[in-house]
Amino acid sequence: MPERDYDWIARRAYALWEENGRPDGAHEAHWLTALNDWERLQNAATQTTEKSERRIAQAQLSAEEEGLIITEFNRDASLQGAGRGNDSGSTRSHARPQQGTVHSKGPGSLLS
Repeated sequence: MPERDYDWIARRAYALWEENGRPDGAHEAHWLTALNDWERLQNAATQTTEKSERRIAQAQLSAEEEGLIITEFNRDASLQGAGRGNDSGSTRSHARPQQGTVHSKGPGSLLS
């Protein structure tokens, strides 16, 4: 589990305190609830990541068994090309990568 995010926990405890009418003497209960909330979110995120990695591995294996070609997908380049992500102010356009494209040099191909 990653290192605890005490800033997030403190903000959550403060929000709980405000939601409960700012009662005196309930700081420990709010802190423990916020800590529990943070741990549940981290566990859920870890499980989601593990499940998605498992599904990706299963899809890759299935594709290989069917003889399909899998190309790598550059998520960051895709996000920048769509106007999202970490753009450092560049006005350069990024083409969105095409996944799973199969190229042929057979008859009628433009790749001669």
